[in-house]
Amino acid sequence: YLSAGHAIRQIVTLNNCVEDLVSEADCRSCMEQANSDDDPQTDLSEEEDCLYHGYQELLQWILSLKSDLTADLEDYEVWLIMKNLNKGADSAHGDDAARLKVAIVGWLMSNQPTPEPALEPWHKLGHGFYHDTTAWLICPVDYDWSKPQHRVNICNYHPDYLVTADCWPFFLYKDEHYDPETPVKGLFKNMLLMKIGN
Repeated sequence: YLSAGHAIRQIVTLNNCVEDLVSEADCRSCMEQANSDDDPQTDLSEEEDCLYHGYQELLQWILSLKSDLTADLEDYEVWLIMKNLNKGADSAHGDDAARLKVAIVGWLMSNQPTPEPALEPWHKLGHGFYHDTTAWLICPVDYDWSKPQHRVNICNYHPDYLVTADCWPFFLYKDEHYDPETPVKGLFKNMLLMKIGN
């Protein structure tokens, strides 16, 4: 089930764990048994529909799963199946992220002029705020990486120049241009994001 879990994140669901999918299927099954033909159908949320659809997709890709889950298994054995499926799915995310890092470095190195020093795709050393090309992209829109004082303050963790999860980086915006008057203009339209999506 570990290797079967790799396909979950790409084919079945991006974020939901297997337990949630199976749990929703169990709920549907119980509701069907409890409802007679005369009872009105229970309204289900979009999230519940999404989970159930994910469960159906899961069964299409792992044909033995339904029979294994309905077999007379101990709770531990069911837990182990779920654990291995989730572990495989999560490692697929890691594999995707590793391939994405290499692809992005390749795209950045193909720019003209070529970044100096050269970015190494397999090493983090010299990336982030330690390289002008990557720093320009991840610099929060509240600061200007082209200003030397901003660079120094960001790299030295100055309290007025903290980079937190609430900071929106320039790479999210088309042509790395942020308009404070209309912050959604060009959002998620950056060339790198478009390449990733294709």
